[in-house]
Amino acid sequence: GAPERPALPAARLVGTLPDGSGSQRFVAGLEGADGPVATMLLLEPGFGVRDAFPMRGEEAAGAPSLLLAEAGSFVLEPGALEPALAAALADGLAAGVLPAPGLLDVFEACGLEALRPRPMTARDWLERLDPAGEIAALDRGERKRLIGRSVDRILEHGFGGYLFESPRFVDGALDALDDEDPVTPALWAALEERRGHWALVLARAAHVLKSAAQEQDWRPFAAAALIEGEALEEIPILNLVLGNSIAVWRDDGPAPHGDGPRPEA
Repeated sequence: GAPERPALPAARLVGTLPDGSGSQRFVAGLEGADGPVATMLLLEPGFGVRDAFPMRGEEAAGAPSLLLAEAGSFVLEPGALEPALAAALADGLAAGVLPAPGLLDVFEACGLEALRPRPMTARDWLERLDPAGEIAALDRGERKRLIGRSVDRILEHGFGGYLFESPRFVDGALDALDDEDPVTPALWAALEERRGHWALVLARAAHVLKSAAQEQDWRPFAAAALIEGEALEEIPILNLVLGNSIAVWRDDGPAPHGDGPRPEA
């Protein structure tokens, strides 16, 4: 094989919270011998690493700040990239999708040649985030109070409007209903089939927030990811998801940087 090259010193890692589809972006700003280098990554469920490429020069110098200016973006500790990439690689392989061609260049620049695919469920992420199991060990009342704070935190970061299911999801849920049938129960029943998806989105969000030293934020999201056995209607952030999904379906959805419809108390 080719001789190993030392990884470029990391200057800055910026990452986003996963949106409702689970898509997430990262930019690693690096210091090259001939000036700044940046690596761009788009992770997308069902595709794994959807896009990956390095850039140089002025464009590279400004790339981290550009992403950081977007809602739901944070400066992360450098170690946050490796588990996110390993999980995305495993996701892509499971779907039979090859990773983006530029990924090898990104691996080389970031010193990640030894990285291997690693499937990660929501539980796997939570064990990584909270190895002592303190959040899972909370009594139901304490955990419910913690979960309740997740909506406030996501709205404060201006990211609430990004959490919704697609219009196709709403169409599918309502397809078999008569005109007089109530809409909300059908949507909750359809959302039940997406329980695992949303648990994973929330757990990955907790990973970003903990890597950004957002102690007040990551714990509510980790608690919200523990939705096994919980009624979805009692999880405030999923009420937000449902309201947003209806609004987007009606083509009157929240602005990208807005808060979206607030769930009923």
